[in-house]
Amino acid sequence: MTRDRTRAAWRVPTDTMLDAQMREWILSHIAQKTVDGMAEEETHFKGVLYCGLMMTAKGPMVLEYNARFGDPETQAILPRMESDVVEALEACVDGRLQETEIRWKPGLRCAWWRHRVDIREAT
Repeated sequence: MTRDRTRAAWRVPTDTMLDAQMREWILSHIAQKTVDGMAEEETHFKGVLYCGLMMTAKGPMVLEYNARFGDPETQAILPRMESDVVEALEACVDGRLQETEIRWKPGLRCAWWRHRVDIREAT
């Protein structure tokens, strides 16, 4: 097949997407349970764990976990970070993250990209 198809995706992190109750539910029922499960399995991890969620009629569902520190997540999230990212990462590596205050700018950031995939190369 010689036709191309275009793929597109986007990320929109904002502090107004979730109310405090939903944010707390996600942290306790998804994020914390994930970290607890990794600890129970003795899977030692230091770094950034991105929980990609999809909001559905049944509530938030985990779409993906991502441990890389790359695009597209950083394109949308890092511009909102007021704190020094290197300082935060060093605190993570040194086991001092709980002592470190990470500050975020209010507002909305959006990352959008698209790329073409040649079906001949993809199959």
